[in-house]
Amino acid sequence: MLEVAEKVDEGNIYLRSNIQLDGKELCEELRSKQAATTFDLISQFLEKYPNCEAMEQVGHPSFYRKRKPDDSRLDLDKSIREQFNLLRICNYSDWPAFFEYDGAEYILKIERKLS
Repeated sequence: MLEVAEKVDEGNIYLRSNIQLDGKELCEELRSKQAATTFDLISQFLEKYPNCEAMEQVGHPSFYRKRKPDDSRLDLDKSIREQFNLLRICNYSDWPAFFEYDGAEYILKIERKLS
């Protein structure tokens, strides 16, 4: 949990947490874990407030560009295994995985089989 500041990665850190991933999570599973952790941090902060100690950030700011639709383009010459991470992070409402074949564009979706 960061304090809002003028520049990216400049605000103090109040709380932090790690999210355990196994590398098989699909986008919605990742977002669900992230949301649960965020809500937990908010609860912790509110329980400690106003006695929550801040830590100053060190190091260089990190910034990732906004994802674009073309970032979800699949390569027909690569295997599913090679592109699994791309497939699993696609959000099917905003930036679905897709490929082009013979002048047409196709959307490819994956979901975990429930057992």
